[in-house]
Amino acid sequence: MQARRITVWMLSALIGLGGSAAIVFLLFHTDLTKYRIWFDGDLAAFQAIAIFGLVWIWLDYFLGTEMLPK
Repeated sequence: MQARRITVWMLSALIGLGGSAAIVFLLFHTDLTKYRIWFDGDLAAFQAIAIFGLVWIWLDYFLGTEMLPK
C-alpha cells in the first residue's frame, strides 16, 4: 500500500510539472518571463498544482490507495 501511495505522489508531481512545462513551452511557445501575473513563472506554478491535483485524484482512484475519503 505504501509503495502505491508513493507512486501516486511521484507520478502526480512529475505529470504536473511536465504538463505545465509542455503547456508553456510547446503549446504557447513562450518562456516564464512572459507567462506571469505577479512574478516570473507564477502561472506555470498554478498550472502545475492544478494538473497535479487532477492527476492525484484519478491515480488515487485507479490504484485504490484510498487517501481520499469515500
